[in-house]
This record gives sequence, C-alpha cells and structure tokens, in this order.
Amino acid sequence: MDDACVGREIRVAQGTYTGVQSRNSVTQMVYISKSVDIRGGYSTGNWTTPSPTTQPTILDAQGQGRVFYIIGSYPYYITPTLQGLRVTNGRAVDGEGGGIRANVVDDMVISGCHIYSNTTTGFSMSGGGLWIDLSNGTDLIGNHIYSNTSTGSGGGVKMGYTHDSTLTGNHIYSNTGGWAGGGLMVSDSDRIRIENNHVHHNQSQNGGGTWIRYSDDSSITGNSVHDNVASQGDGGGIFAEYADRLMLANNNIYSNQSPYTWGDGGGVWVDDCPDVELTHNHVYSNTTGRYGAGIIVEFSDRASLTHNVVYGNVGNSFGGGIYVGASSNAEVNDNEVFDNSGVIYGGGIFLDNIPYSAVEGNRVYDNQTDSTGGGIFIRNHSDNAVLMGNQVHGNSSGNEGGGFYVAESDNIRLIANQVHDNTAE
Repeated sequence: MDDACVGREIRVAQGTYTGVQSRNSVTQMVYISKSVDIRGGYSTGNWTTPSPTTQPTILDAQGQGRVFYIIGSYPYYITPTLQGLRVTNGRAVDGEGGGIRANVVDDMVISGCHIYSNTTTGFSMSGGGLWIDLSNGTDLIGNHIYSNTSTGSGGGVKMGYTHDSTLTGNHIYSNTGGWAGGGLMVSDSDRIRIENNHVHHNQSQNGGGTWIRYSDDSSITGNSVHDNVASQGDGGGIFAEYADRLMLANNNIYSNQSPYTWGDGGGVWVDDCPDVELTHNHVYSNTTGRYGAGIIVEFSDRASLTHNVVYGNVGNSFGGGIYVGASSNAEVNDNEVFDNSGVIYGGGIFLDNIPYSAVEGNRVYDNQTDSTGGGIFIRNHSDNAVLMGNQVHGNSSGNEGGGFYVAESDNIRLIANQVHDNTAE
C-alpha cells in the first residue's frame, strides 16, 4: 500500500488474506492514508472482470486488529474506494470501527462489500462493522453488513460528523449494539439519505434497527425495517431525536419490538425533532412496553403524519397505533389506522397536549383499548383540534369512548365525520 501512488487502483485476486501489522500505534491488516481504490473479486487469470460472489477476496484479521484503518490528515481529506471485498474478524480494542475505521475522508465509496463478524471492545466503543467520522460525500452502496458487535453505538455502522452522504441498497442485519443503534447509528451529521436498505434482526438497548440524532435535513425513505429489538429503551425499528427537517417516507416498518416496561415506539420513536414528516409508510405488527406501539412523536414544533397505513400494533399503555404528544402543531391526515390495541388509552390514535392539531380524512377502524378511547383519544390541553372527514367505526373500549374520547381540552371541532358501530362497555 505504501508503494501505491495517489489515485491508483489496486486489484486483489480471490483468496483469504491474513496477517496484521502495527503502525502509528494501531494494529490492522491494511493502513490507508492516501486516495486509492481497492477492488476485490479478481482471478489471477483475469484482471479485467471481477466476480466477488464466485471469486471472493476475504480479508480476515483473525481477531488480531482491524481490517482497514483509513485516515486522512485534517484539513487534507483523502478519497478512498473499497469494492467487492469481504471484511471479517476485525477487532478494535478500546477503539472504534472493528472492521473498518475511516476518518477525515471525502467522497469515499464502499460498495459491494461483505462486512461481518467484526467487533469493538472496551467501554462504549462504536461501529462494530464500520465507523466513519469527519466525512463528506460518503456513499455506502449495496453492502452486506452483518453479525457485527459494538459495546457502544452502531453495531453494524456508526457515522458521525458526516455530511451529504448516502446509504443505499445495503443489507444490515443480525448486528448488536450496546446502548444505541443495533444496525445503524448516525449522529451529528446533516443531509444524510438512508434509502432502500433492508435493516432487520438487529438489537441494542435503544434504536434496535436505526438511530439518527442531531442530523438535520435528513431522510429515511424506501427502507424495509423489521424484526429489530430495542431491549431496554425506545424505538424498536427506528429511533430519531434532535433532527430538524426529518423525513420518513415509503418505508415498511414491521415486527419490531421495544419490550421494556418503559419502552416507547415499537416501530418508530421520534423525539425533539422540530419539523418531522412521516408519509406513505406502512407500520404494522410492532409491539412496545408502553406508548405508541406503531409510531410515537413527541416534543415537535410541527409533526406531520399523512397517508400512512398503521395496523396490527400492540402497546401496553397509550396509543396502540399512533401517539403524538407535547408538540406545538400536529397534522394527522389521510391515514388508515386499524386493528391496533392499547391497554389504557387510544387504541388507534392518541393526541396528548397538542395546542393545535388537525385530524382529517383518516380511516380509523377495528382498534381497541381495555380502558378509554378505542378509536381516537384527545386529552390534556389539546385545544383547538379539528377532526374533520374521518371515518371511525368498529372500534371498542373497555370503559368509555368506543369511537372518540376527548378530555381536558377546549374548542374541539368535529366536522363531517362518519362515526358508527363503535362500542364501549
């Protein structure tokens, strides 16, 4: 690697490569400090056309150190590319990035790689498979990132201080994070696009599948997020906080869990995001120990939930389908919310302490709660709410308000709703 010129492409033949070295007090197989491309999947008889699937290039650190250590020298960023490689058995002792650690990089591309069975050790070390920091324009495309472990955040991937970057078409699965982001953790980064990924069977204390925080103007679109677990906190599928102008659209989010007694948001948990929009998502069969089994949004200046299909979610307290709380303005419009259940309040939709809200054009049916508000429950100074053009039917409660229940709120307007065949005992 030291002999390679800047900008050169290095092609690596199939086979299993082992052996680590120490350099600048870190241990790894490959140390990169310049802009080079490394591509695998070639054969010694054909250096033109790679086939990473049938001719795998395996870089196996055998638990003796990282596989890749990539480092620029601020303010001089480097632009490396990794393609068609298998990165395995990396281990970072008291450090980040078990498989790959990349720092001070611009326009880095990692594509078509398998990054698996890597780990970080030590207190709260992040990025079991991959750790990226101080980066602009990084693209992760079509990788398989699985069976990695971190003691901190980002069992599969941790990205921090990374801007204008995309994660597209990756399979991120069976990773384990410590306190946050079993599959993926993004923090302190702006304009991140998480698109068309398959994120499943990951686990951490919070944000079992994906955690995004302090990352403005970002979007999570077209992903399949399922069977992830937040074992001791919130956001079984997706956890988002302190991210302004956040968009979640066209995702399938299902069979995720936040089973802890105080766990919220089995499918999606959004907290302290000033402007958040959730649209055209399918959120179903998620479970939670407390609030918002399907979706929970709290402490937002503007929360917009439109054209979502939310069904079959099971909560143990408030808001089986959708919970919106302590937000300045909420729009819950044109959603289909059905067959959800909450033990106490609001089997379908629960609005709590929302000064201005519009609940319009929703179909809310066949939801149930053991206590109050089988279909829609509004309470706690949720004044000036407009409920218009909703279809509310077939919902049930064990106490009061089979269809609608409103408490401790003034100036509520109900306009042209169809409310029928709801039951309350």
